[in-house]
Amino acid sequence: MMSTETLVKWLEKNTELGILSHDILQAIAREMEMATFPPGFRVVIEDTPVTNLYILERGQADRYRRKQPGLMWASSLLPGAIVNLSALQHSQPADSRIITRTECQFWVISTHRWHNLLKRYPRITEAYAQRLAAKLEQLEAEIAYERERQNALRSYLVPRARRGVIGNSRYAVKLRQQIRTASSDSRSVLISGEPGLEKDNLAALIHFGSHRRNEPIIQIKSAALLN
Repeated sequence: MMSTETLVKWLEKNTELGILSHDILQAIAREMEMATFPPGFRVVIEDTPVTNLYILERGQADRYRRKQPGLMWASSLLPGAIVNLSALQHSQPADSRIITRTECQFWVISTHRWHNLLKRYPRITEAYAQRLAAKLEQLEAEIAYERERQNALRSYLVPRARRGVIGNSRYAVKLRQQIRTASSDSRSVLISGEPGLEKDNLAALIHFGSHRRNEPIIQIKSAALLN
């Protein structure tokens, strides 16, 4: 078991609570208790009342967030990750599902104790609001950059494939196999043929079948590079 001072240093170094003052971190550390969960354990279930704040100390766990009905977005939790902080700050239900992948150790603070800490130390809420504002500002900058990037690439972007390779001829079967092979390989691909053979469509089929499908594919005319 860590001493209070050792735990404070760990919080400062590994968690976003490190923005808080030393005396507040000491108060938080005194309220924390260790809990161990086996692999495959559901620590938090989305859309349920929040009963605890969790901080991952050791082990591997996954976070699942609902992007839309029937679709979950998964991410891994690293040691120091805080679970339910946003929900507690806004008195909302849990916004994600947390499932342990290996045996995990979490530092736990009950909702009641966390609310008492917020009453005693309003600076916690102020600091979190400032941190959230900074994240929003960073996100807005990233969105603006991506919008400019997309506008610059718009005239070069290749749309999704217009059609697949159809037919049961030897040529069609072989071409489909070559497309699948090229899609699973990271090496460069040379597509040659007479004008009108829709080589750009074949390139799109390869790209959108690869692991880079979520990245843009652009088309540059070689004649323009020579000018």
